[in-house]
Amino acid sequence: MSQFSPHKTIVFSETTLSKKEVHVYLPQAKVVSSIKTGDMIQALNDGFSLAIIIDGNFDFVSSVWHKEILYAIEKDMIVIGVSSMGALRAAELYPYGMLGSGYVFESYKNNVTTDDSEVAISYYRLDETLQSTLALINIRYSLSQIKNVVPPVLESIFNKAKSIYYKGRTWAELQAALTESEYALLKQSYVDIKEKDAKDALRNLTKIIESSASCAIKVPKTVFLKKLIRDVSYQDEIKGIVAILKEKYQREALALKETRVESADDVQANELAKLLEVDKAIAAFAINLIAEGNISLTEKGFQQSLAVVRKNLGLLDGNQFKEWCLNHNLDFQVIEQTFRSYLLLRRAIY
Repeated sequence: MSQFSPHKTIVFSETTLSKKEVHVYLPQAKVVSSIKTGDMIQALNDGFSLAIIIDGNFDFVSSVWHKEILYAIEKDMIVIGVSSMGALRAAELYPYGMLGSGYVFESYKNNVTTDDSEVAISYYRLDETLQSTLALINIRYSLSQIKNVVPPVLESIFNKAKSIYYKGRTWAELQAALTESEYALLKQSYVDIKEKDAKDALRNLTKIIESSASCAIKVPKTVFLKKLIRDVSYQDEIKGIVAILKEKYQREALALKETRVESADDVQANELAKLLEVDKAIAAFAINLIAEGNISLTEKGFQQSLAVVRKNLGLLDGNQFKEWCLNHNLDFQVIEQTFRSYLLLRRAIY
C-alpha cells in the first residue's frame, strides 16, 4: 500500500466534520461536501491519490456507486471510509481493497447492524450552525457503553429511538417517546460516535494505510460504468460523444474499406465534422454507423432530444444557440439534418 500525499488528499465531509475540523488534522487536504455518484471518478481525474469518504448523499441525490470506488482502487487510489456513508461502503468493499476504520465500520462489517438508515440524518444550516437529527448509530454506541443498567432498559430506549423516523429523530422527539429516567440516561451518556470515528481516522491515517494489505483487483467495465466515466470526464456532452466515436473508429479503422468512407453523404460528413470538430473521415464513419444501425427518430423525438442537447450545452437561449452554430461554421440550410445526424449518432453509440 502506497504512502499518501496530504496535498493529493480529498475528504468528503459535510455534516460529520466541518472543513475547519478536517483541516485541524489535514491542513493541505481538499474538503468537499457529501459524496455522490460520479465524485470518485472526478477525484481520480483531478489527480487525487487518497480519498477519505465520511459523508455521502442518498435519498434525492444518487449515492456513490460501489463500482466507481472499485475503479478508483484499481487505478491505485487509496480509499478510506468511516463514520457514515464511508463506513457503509467500506464494510461492503473491504474484501476488494477499500479501507475502513472505527466503530461504525466495524458494526456494519461484523453485522452488528445491517440497517444503513442508522447513519442517516436530516439537516439544515442556520447561518453557520448545523441543525441535524440524531443518527441511530450514535444512540446504539452510547447505550453500548453503559455498564450499570440492565439490558432490557437499554433495549427499550434503543427500540423507542429506532421507532422514530430518522428525519424526525430530535432530542425533543426522544424526550416525548422516552420516560424521564430513560431520556436522562441517554442524554448524559450520548456520544457522537460518527464524529469520533472521523477524527480518529484522520488522526491515524498513516497507521490505517500501513496496516492494510494491498489488494489487486480488476473491475469489469460495464456499459453503465463506462458511461459514468465518460459523463464525468467530458462535461461537454459533444466531447463525450467524440471520445467514444474516436475509440470506436480507431478500433475498427483497420477493417474499414475506403469505399465505405466515401459512401457517406459528402455534405453531411462535412457538416457533422464541423459540429463534432473531427476529421471528415471520422464524421463519415459516424454517418455509416448510423446507417448500419438502421436507427430512426420521430419528429417529436427529434425535438425533445435536441432540447436536451441544448440544455446540456447551456444553449437554451435561441440567440446563444445561433451564435454557437455560427462559431462552428454550420450551414443553416442543412442544420436540422446535421443535428438529426448527431442525435442518431448518440443513439448508435449508446
